[in-house]
Amino acid sequence: VFRFYSQLLSTQSAAFYVASTNPTHLELLGSPGSSSCKTIDAQSDWRCEYGGSLVPAPHYRLWDRFDNLCMDGGYAVSATILNNPNGGRLGCPDGSEGTCYATSSQGVVVFEGLGIDQQGIGYSLSIVIAQELGRDSVGLPSALQADTAPFDLYAPRYLSVVQGVS
Repeated sequence: VFRFYSQLLSTQSAAFYVASTNPTHLELLGSPGSSSCKTIDAQSDWRCEYGGSLVPAPHYRLWDRFDNLCMDGGYAVSATILNNPNGGRLGCPDGSEGTCYATSSQGVVVFEGLGIDQQGIGYSLSIVIAQELGRDSVGLPSALQADTAPFDLYAPRYLSVVQGVS
């Protein structure tokens, strides 16, 4: 008969690091909102904008198959227009158009400075990570895709607000 007493048992641990594998899914953290109107000056003029930076910037978390955040970073991620109701062009921070690129850092990818040059209702973006085939043995798809929520871009117009009229 064996008897174990907790006073006689001890444990020992060594430092360890949880390494992530290739991303297997994307989590949407922020999607562009519909454009809105703001004052041009404090007195009377209002402007509805489009073509400027999409706010908030689309941003995502990258997770691996074990639900670890892909902290190693350096994953190339692209953004393109998925739903294009009015033939808009996606403008990138580097001045190029069509497909914009960003690199993940600390498990997050943020697309700062994206803009669309046409008004429209129901725009959405497609975010894609191209996988490096052969780095993982679980048969990952060749690319991961996630889409933003739909958003609207309104036509610019200048409105005069008459003060004192109800």
